[in-house]
Amino acid sequence: MYFSKAIYYDGLTSTPHPVELKYDENKNDISFVTADKIDHSWLLFSCIVEIKPHLLRISSKDNTGQQIKVEDLQFIYHFNRLFQEGKVSWYTRLLRMNFLKWILFISGFMVLIISLYMLFLPVLSDALCSVIPKDVDNEIGEKSLNSFLSDYEIDSNKTVVLNQYLREIKTPKNNKFKIIVVKSKEINAFALPNGSIVIFSEMLNKIKHSSQLNALLGHEISHVTHRHSMRSLCKNMFTYLWISLLFSDVSTVQTILAENAYTLQSLSFSREFEKEADFGSIDLLRQNGLPVEGIIELMQIISVEQKSSIPQFLSTHPMGNKRIEYNKKEIGKLKPYMIQEKKVEKLNEIWGEIQK
Repeated sequence: MYFSKAIYYDGLTSTPHPVELKYDENKNDISFVTADKIDHSWLLFSCIVEIKPHLLRISSKDNTGQQIKVEDLQFIYHFNRLFQEGKVSWYTRLLRMNFLKWILFISGFMVLIISLYMLFLPVLSDALCSVIPKDVDNEIGEKSLNSFLSDYEIDSNKTVVLNQYLREIKTPKNNKFKIIVVKSKEINAFALPNGSIVIFSEMLNKIKHSSQLNALLGHEISHVTHRHSMRSLCKNMFTYLWISLLFSDVSTVQTILAENAYTLQSLSFSREFEKEADFGSIDLLRQNGLPVEGIIELMQIISVEQKSSIPQFLSTHPMGNKRIEYNKKEIGKLKPYMIQEKKVEKLNEIWGEIQK
């Protein structure tokens, strides 16, 4: 910031008015107070500036006839260095831009912000999800399940038998899993954050062997253990949730999630989440001593159905040839392991009851 004595002409008379002039190089404006105690502030981009070796003249474009004259050589030198040579702040350069440049600047800035947002969104949303207690998973999972079941009829017999089937499979201890079978012609299945696995009756009709059912259960169990529903919900609602967390308002986070719990069963998982759930299913089956080929057979069944119609399952579980191929490669990497024949036999026995 620089100061100098100057002469001000008001444009009404030829009378010179001595003033103390202040030049703010950051805002790129000049300001002064006249004898009648009136404050004046001129942005230099809206002025006509003339710089001569021994004189600086600044005329206002907004107020015709008004001008400032400065003869202070030191002030002129610094003014010339900062203004005439263009060594001014970014703020000043923005103010000097014309309308087209402003549009280009704003467009570029918005593209940059959106690109950074999309780039870091998965990392930031996962970080956000990690601070949400798992009790919230149970709360909104139960709420979502109740909302969903209000529109469907439960197949009680198959639900009982399938939960008996599930108990024969060793699942992660951090979660409690249960199966609900609903009567529907849709080919679909999904898992909720509280460990509830909903299977549509038509999906069971398409499954031909217990190994395929094992693959389906392993896949849905992996969605739960990796918190895919919660992570997807956090990603979709990242902005609202992040603002709440900035103000340390965890209760608001829970409220927002709970209010959107009904959307969980229709969430479409990313390819990354589907791959993670597929590999999780393969690993779960291996740990249980069960054959893993069922996951490929299950995908082939869904792919065949896709040719005649688009199963609801595909809207939440994207399918494709690449997915089948990378699962085949993952299975090919497995080291030999012992198949637990007694467990396989028991599961086949219960599977027979399910098919009745």
